Amino acid sequence: MSINAFFLLRLMIPRSASHLEALTRLNELNQPAISVTLVESSYSTPQRIGAKMLVSLSGEVLWGTIGGGAVEKLASERCITIGHSLQGEMVKYDLNRGTDELAEKTDMICGGEMTLFFEPVNIQPAVYVFGAGHIARDLVPLLVKQGFKVVVIDDRANYASREFLPEASEVICGNWKEEIEKLPFSNSTYVVIITYSHDADEIVLKSIIQKEWHYLGMIASKRKAKEIKNRLLSEGFSEEKLEKVHSPIGIPISSQTPFEVSISIIAEIIKKQRNSLKKELNTNSH
Repeated sequence: MSINAFFLLRLMIPRSASHLEALTRLNELNQPAISVTLVESSYSTPQRIGAKMLVSLSGEVLWGTIGGGAVEKLASERCITIGHSLQGEMVKYDLNRGTDELAEKTDMICGGEMTLFFEPVNIQPAVYVFGAGHIARDLVPLLVKQGFKVVVIDDRANYASREFLPEASEVICGNWKEEIEKLPFSNSTYVVIITYSHDADEIVLKSIIQKEWHYLGMIASKRKAKEIKNRLLSEGFSEEKLEKVHSPIGIPISSQTPFEVSISIIAEIIKKQRNSLKKELNTNSH
């Protein structure tokens, strides 16, 4: 974010605004951010539990404070990393001088501990849908309603059309491998492979399997999925990565029509979202 853009955004959020009012303003401006909340502290930390601040994805504080000083600076820097991963997290900072490297780095003399919760806001996770056929036309609206930014890719010009996929954020027509290399991937990216042929499915899978992603599903029968996975294993692809691929894609509901297949896929994606959140909360509670 440029300096001019930062100050302009700060001017648009009054200092007197509540956290909810500041979030509402960011939403109106379609501005992504990281919400940082002080969720736990010992008596000598400078702010009370519940203190909040909103930070841009490039690390500038847009609103609020968790107490200022070096810890706030470190928290702001961490927001840059979270802006790339799009994953919320809980982080504990030890402010007792000499107890750890962080205390020396922050040079805090007040002592105590601060636990902060970092939460991305106004950020749409991306889902890449490979294949613009009948399943995609039913699936894309469901993904949009679930809060995803949907990008559809196909190598057929008569299918990769916004006329058929008006809800998608972007519809791309081009060579599978070339278009994949242009797309950004992170550990929050969702991938759905539902092309028109097993050969095309395999090309896409090979091009993506070693990249970062949170969910990857590929349409196939159990027999075909096993055949493709075994072939990729024999070619040296990661067994650990292949075991994480959801294929056959979707929750088993004996689906037959494109709409039913799309329902099974969105259900599996929602399940993945919920399980990831549960895992994160369990990890942070220990």
